[in-house]
Amino acid sequence: MPGDFFDSNVVLYLLDDSDKADRAAALMAGGGTISTQVLNEVLVNCIRKAGMSWQEAGEFLSGIRAACRVIDLSVSKGNARQRDMAQDQMVRQGNVA
Repeated sequence: MPGDFFDSNVVLYLLDDSDKADRAAALMAGGGTISTQVLNEVLVNCIRKAGMSWQEAGEFLSGIRAACRVIDLSVSKGNARQRDMAQDQMVRQGNVA
């Protein structure tokens, strides 16, 4: 759904060789939202755990940015409302531990 907020796990499942990758791809094909924090977490995992080069990780993240709306979850006044809405949605979807 276009209104879904995806955490880093969903994005990283795209790199998996299991049914999780297919499910993540299907979810993200419909669009959605990710945060700059998610992008940063995915970048770290692409480099450290998946062994990607900086260029490979950049190309992967470029595709993610093209598929999803990216929001900044900083605490500044201008973004506080967006952050709160994204966090509320994550809690409703059970994406917060």
